[in-house]
Amino acid sequence: MSDSRPRGRTESDPSAQAVEEAQERAARGEPPVLIFVQCTPAYADRVGIWDVDKAHPGGEVFVAGPSGPVECAETGAILQAMRDGKIVRVTQGAAKKFADEKADTIKAIREAQREAPPMNALYLPPDPALVKRLETLEQASAKGEGVEK
Repeated sequence: MSDSRPRGRTESDPSAQAVEEAQERAARGEPPVLIFVQCTPAYADRVGIWDVDKAHPGGEVFVAGPSGPVECAETGAILQAMRDGKIVRVTQGAAKKFADEKADTIKAIREAQREAPPMNALYLPPDPALVKRLETLEQASAKGEGVEK
């Protein structure tokens, strides 16, 4: 079985200097640089990184599969995962667009379930069109759409 992870430098590959700068900022106690990342297409079906660090919003970050962009601190572990081809940096605009579209789709599913007749209150499957819209968003994320160039 061959490994499909990208090899060599990529545009999202942080330099050794970026790693050193992130480590120096942390050593000086400076606030972390917050970025958005998502899994690369090669990691669309697995975990790209799980990092527990007080620098991350909420104290940890979990980036997996097609879940879309995640905000995190630019820590050494994040930079290493980028170098390893597991995750890539995405623009803030792409992250916001994905989050807004996903929230709108989930809201529409919940509204459709609330409007269901009482006899279907025990279980009402979501509207297939809304489920397809959510799947399309996740697939776009898995393909790396919104990645900074």
